[in-house]
Amino acid sequence: YFNLPRWLLEGGATWSQSSAVFNFDYVQYLSERQRNTADLFSNASTYTEPWIETFLNPNPNASWDYWNSFPNWRLYDIGLMATEVLVSIKGPDAMMKLYTDVGNGQTFAQAFITEYSLPWDQAVKLIAQAINLEINNPI
Repeated sequence: YFNLPRWLLEGGATWSQSSAVFNFDYVQYLSERQRNTADLFSNASTYTEPWIETFLNPNPNASWDYWNSFPNWRLYDIGLMATEVLVSIKGPDAMMKLYTDVGNGQTFAQAFITEYSLPWDQAVKLIAQAINLEINNPI
């Protein structure tokens, strides 16, 4: 249970719910997404690339206690945005397959490279940059 990042569980669930409920109406999906991420945009300067990269750390202590030092809602909103990036890269199957790979004994980093063909330590920098750019340059 603690072998996957908590943000992936919570953000993935937020993404799945929004995608399922609003799968026929992208405008409503965006409205729901905006509701879920509004606090990020109102405090954009707090969420720098290094902050986001640190937050997205996959599991430094083999427990979810790591994320207790961050505002709780970041699990949902930044987790949602990181999940959107993962889904955008290779579709929902690859993101969900991370669970299977870890369940079969891989670490998150091993599962990530299996599914995305890029080491997590390289990918997280790109994901943090994408999230930071969006937060600081809203449409």
